[in-house]
Amino acid sequence: EKVNMLSDVIEKLPPLETLLSTIIPTKCEEIKSRYLKMKEEGFILNHINIPQRLDKIKDDLIILSSSLSKFNIEGVEECLNSHQKDLSSISLSLSEEEEAKDKYLKEKDKLFNDSYEAEKYYIQVFNQIPETLKTYRLSQDEIDKLEKKKNVFELACQTHRQLENLESIAITVTYTQIVKEMKRLEASTEEISQATKVFVNYINSLQSHAQEIYDELGNYYCQLKEAEE
Repeated sequence: EKVNMLSDVIEKLPPLETLLSTIIPTKCEEIKSRYLKMKEEGFILNHINIPQRLDKIKDDLIILSSSLSKFNIEGVEECLNSHQKDLSSISLSLSEEEEAKDKYLKEKDKLFNDSYEAEKYYIQVFNQIPETLKTYRLSQDEIDKLEKKKNVFELACQTHRQLENLESIAITVTYTQIVKEMKRLEASTEEISQATKVFVNYINSLQSHAQEIYDELGNYYCQLKEAEE
């Protein structure tokens, strides 16, 4: 039985040693180099806790190396697999920040412009309601629907300003957080645009209906005149 156990240890030692002494340390150095480069480029990465996690892995590797030198492989494979998963998780988090930065740089100008236009159009239409009431009898429900979007409008304006301010100051939040705010602004912009569009269509329908009535009255008047003749 002892011979079988020793044979099992000898069989598992080489791949474990390769992981411990080569593969994982190489991955640690690659991530460290990538982390430092991204820090220099202005990425905020504190939330990933990379130095602490790499230090923990390195400390564990020393302990595991000592175990292998004594032909003790108990728990070594599980620990090494856990560290590989952690390194993959770190790498994924870094990639998410890089992708978020690309998205921010590619989409911010269009988003800011769309948001500005939606905000401007909403306030323009909303401010015209008193004047429109002088000509048309508007449904209070339709007015209320548009007015209820005022909170969304104010939130969009606030988010818009916060994101634009990042252009003039050093970025102090992660790009993934910025993209979340961009998505919120995009949703608010769409909601405002749709509400404004619905209200404008409602006003247009009133105008169209009024024109139809005017045309009918005109036709009726012409028919009366012809009948009198």
